[in-house]
Amino acid sequence: MINRRAEVVGRLKSLEDAAESIITFLQSPNMMNEPRPDKQYVLQLLHANQ
Repeated sequence: MINRRAEVVGRLKSLEDAAESIITFLQSPNMMNEPRPDKQYVLQLLHANQ
């Protein structure tokens, strides 16, 4: 049982490390609210051609 717990905790740590950059991105309010440059271009193009 202790060995299994150690495996699970080790797997949890590795998954947390792997997902750290994604979590940081999603928790950043600036990154989520700011449109990407390609999206800005498309929106400008759509507004110009109305």
